[in-house]
Amino acid sequence: MLQCYLDDSGTDGVSPIITLAGYLARSNSWEQFEKQSAVLFKKKSLKYYHSKKFYDGKKPFKNWDRKKKDKFIKDWFDISNMQVLRGITMSLPSEVYNKRREEFDVNHNVSPLGQCFTQLLIQLSKDNAIWYLMKSVGLEIFVEAGNKNNAGILEWFNKKRESNDELGQILKSLSFADKQSCHAIQLADFLAFFSRRYAVDNFVNGADEEQMHPYLILARHRVTTLGFGIYDFTKS
Repeated sequence: MLQCYLDDSGTDGVSPIITLAGYLARSNSWEQFEKQSAVLFKKKSLKYYHSKKFYDGKKPFKNWDRKKKDKFIKDWFDISNMQVLRGITMSLPSEVYNKRREEFDVNHNVSPLGQCFTQLLIQLSKDNAIWYLMKSVGLEIFVEAGNKNNAGILEWFNKKRESNDELGQILKSLSFADKQSCHAIQLADFLAFFSRRYAVDNFVNGADEEQMHPYLILARHRVTTLGFGIYDFTKS
């Protein structure tokens, strides 16, 4: 079974960009990832990873200097490189999206986060190797718990399964995971946080890929990652 862990970023109403992102691997590979991450985290005296606290230097990262942070990210993505098949990220300018869906009279019941979820699955289906695996073994999805729009994502997921089209047959289950429940959802938090920051820079300031944060560049080099940039459904 393939399993995809996803987290959101920018859903606080402040950021101009909403991002949904995470990583995909076989279930047995996630088991190895959890074991190997647990060893790394124990070595670093970490109980969990949270990107904003990591970035801002707040507990449990309060006394970490740049060298220690760099080493941790490198070591974590060395593990990811061995176990994880793909990263996936989808970003949407929420205010633009809301104006456009009103203007075009579409997507009335699809939140910006729900639209990111839909497009994320479409991006995965366009990767031939991943699509073949998804059709062979099926896909389970885990989304971070707590977002008010998760109910809408679950509703879309169930409708897609009931449609019994090709994608609907591949989707096996959708569950919600607490941030501290596993390292896989924390890895998704990493990608959601840093790829949203890049998407904001890209959307507002026209930043190119050379201006990505070094951690995001490293992550992309270690795990093939799909979907970078801004998605605007009115231009598709």
